[in-house]
Amino acid sequence: MAEPSQPDPTRVRAQPQLTTASGNVWVVMAAITAVLVGGMFVALWARLDSSVALVGAGLAVALTLGMLVVRVAVAPGRLRLALLAAAFLTMIAGSLVLVLAVTAGA
Repeated sequence: MAEPSQPDPTRVRAQPQLTTASGNVWVVMAAITAVLVGGMFVALWARLDSSVALVGAGLAVALTLGMLVVRVAVAPGRLRLALLAAAFLTMIAGSLVLVLAVTAGA
C-alpha cells in the first residue's frame, strides 16, 4: 500500500508533462496552427474581401508571438504551461468565431 505522503502517480494532475514540461510542444503546435489558420484567413480575405479575415490572421500571429514571449519570460512550471494552453485555446476559439463572422457576412 502506498504511503499517504507520496503523491499518487496515476492522478492526471501528477503527470510530469502537466507539471514540469518545457512548453515546447505548445509553441510548436501553435506555430503549425497559426500557419494553417493564417493561410485560411488570407484565402478568405482574397476571396471575400473581408477585413475581419485579416484580423483573424493577425490574431493567430499575435497569439503565437505571445506564446513565444511566455515561453522565454515565465519560469518553468504550471503557470507557464497554463498560460501557453490558454493562449492556444484562445487562438482556436477566436479563429472559430472569426471564421463564422466572415462567412456570415459573405
